[in-house]
Amino acid sequence: MRVNIMAGIKSASPNKMAHRVLQHVCFVDSWIVRTVQAYKQTVRNLGKCGVRRICYNFMPVLDWTRTDLTRRWPDGSEALAYDADDLAAFDLFILKREGAEKEYEASALARAQAIFEKMTEKDKNVLQQNIIAGLPGRMVEAYTVEEFRDAVAQYKNVSTTQIRENLAYFLKSIIPTCEEAGVYMAIHPDDPPRPILGLLPACSTRDDVAALLKAADSKHNGITLCVGTYASSPQNKASMGYGVTVGDCGWLLLVVRCCQALFIKVE
Repeated sequence: MRVNIMAGIKSASPNKMAHRVLQHVCFVDSWIVRTVQAYKQTVRNLGKCGVRRICYNFMPVLDWTRTDLTRRWPDGSEALAYDADDLAAFDLFILKREGAEKEYEASALARAQAIFEKMTEKDKNVLQQNIIAGLPGRMVEAYTVEEFRDAVAQYKNVSTTQIRENLAYFLKSIIPTCEEAGVYMAIHPDDPPRPILGLLPACSTRDDVAALLKAADSKHNGITLCVGTYASSPQNKASMGYGVTVGDCGWLLLVVRCCQALFIKVE
């Protein structure tokens, strides 16, 4: 069996956001061609409907991940939030992922344990639900901790190189169809832009973006410049301003989801 990472697709028209999700699947080799062909037909259908931008991600198992879906702010408003220590508490003491403790520093282990020990059963259930099925677009049909643990375990030995190879294969397969249909692909960075639950990010740094653009040299292969995600990674040197240095990477598709212009430089 070859594991191929394919993620949920968010289809967006210029005037109205409409989310349609294709689920992540783990392919046996003979299924890959059929799945890519189905994706190509979806691209053609979207083009005929006037949808010109597809914002997608390539995250395995999870979609955009948050640990709190109702974080209360001083003004009374609520927002989504991601807390690395809360996720570690889930990973270590609720999911109980094999070998997880080796991926955390001693200080992080201590913080996670302190958080877990203060949790009520309700707190544990809410955190579990937020991570496994909190946001639309679940990548796997995992509704229990056991099912979710098994889904994560399938990617235990998948390397960054393999992820890039899978993404390159996917893009080389579909970009010609995108060009014919007048549709532009814009990958959203892994959110959060870091390894979580042992799952490596497919696109979160300038090197990832450079590799992605090189894989399919076409203006129909671009990125969603989610400034909040890219800027939250310490590996990216974010800077204020309205210019983006691209170097030899070519063309960028910019879909800015923030009112303030905060761009990263991709060199």
